[in-house]
Amino acid sequence: AGRSAAADQGDRVRVVAAIHGNPLGKVAAAQIDQNDIVLGVSLEHNAVGSGDAGDWRLHGVPIDERRRPRRRRLCDGYRQFSHDPVVKLEFANLQFRQEDFEKSKSMAEEILRKDPHNVRCMNLISRVLMKQGDLNGAIEYLENANGLSPKNTERLSLLGKAFFTKGDLPKAERYFEEVLELEPDSDSAAKSLGEVKLSQGDINGAFDIVKNSLSEEEAASFFNNTGVIAVKNGKFDEAVSLYESALDALSSDKYRPPILFNLALAYRKKNNLTKALKCLNRALKFDTSYLKAVKQKREIERLMKKKA
Repeated sequence: AGRSAAADQGDRVRVVAAIHGNPLGKVAAAQIDQNDIVLGVSLEHNAVGSGDAGDWRLHGVPIDERRRPRRRRLCDGYRQFSHDPVVKLEFANLQFRQEDFEKSKSMAEEILRKDPHNVRCMNLISRVLMKQGDLNGAIEYLENANGLSPKNTERLSLLGKAFFTKGDLPKAERYFEEVLELEPDSDSAAKSLGEVKLSQGDINGAFDIVKNSLSEEEAASFFNNTGVIAVKNGKFDEAVSLYESALDALSSDKYRPPILFNLALAYRKKNNLTKALKCLNRALKFDTSYLKAVKQKREIERLMKKKA
C-alpha cells in the first residue's frame, strides 16, 4: 500500500535503526512520498510504557511535532540529524522544491558517494540537471538508476520527458509506452505519449491513445489546447485537424460550442470565412446565448459582405 504498484523495492528507502542508541524508533521509510512527509519519512510506532500509552517518534522526536509546518519540521530534523542519509535526502528534496538546485544536487551527490546504488539520489540529481538544461547528464543518471531498478514509473516518465525535450521522439515514445504498460490508467503518461505522437505528425495515433485513456472531457481538452498552441505558432492546418479531433472525442454536446468557436477562428486565419461562419452557426445551434460566437459571427458576416 502507499505508493504505486510499480514502485519497487529498489526505490524504497531501507528501514534504518534509530541512531544515538535510542531504542524508541526506527525510520520506516518504505512508503516515502515526497509530497506528504513527516520529516520526509514515515514513522514506525514504538509503544512506550504499558498498554496503548505509546507515542510516535523519529529518532526520539514526538509525533506531536507533526502539527508544525512540514518545512519547519524537516529543517529542525535536519539540524539534529544532518549525518543521517535518510533525513539528508529528504532535506535535499526540500531544497529542490524551494528551487535551490545547486544545494539540492550537492547534498544528493554527497549521499551518492557513500551509497552509489541510491536510486532516489540519482532521481533527484537528474531532476536538478533537467531544470538546469543538462539533458544528457540527466539521462545518464536516470539510465543508471533504471538499470538498478527498472520498473519505477516516475523515473521512466522522467526519461520520456528528457528524451522528448531533447527531440529524440522514438525513445520518448518507448519510455511513455513502458509507463502505460505498468500503469495503464496513468493520465499523465497518456497525455505525454499523445504529445509525442502529435510531434511525429501522427494525429490519428494521438487520438487513439488519448481517447482510450482519458475521459471525453479530458481528451477534448487535450486536442483543443494543443490546437490553441498550433494557432499561436501559425500552424493553422494542424490546428483545424486538432479541433476536429477534439470534436470527435466528444459524445455529448456540452463542450462543443467553445471548440467550434476555436475552429472558426482557425478557419478565419486561413481566410476561409465560409467554413468559419459554418462553425459559428454550429456553435450557436448548441448554445444560442454564446456571446463570443454571436460577436464573431457578426464580424465574419461583415467581412463577407465587404468582399462581395
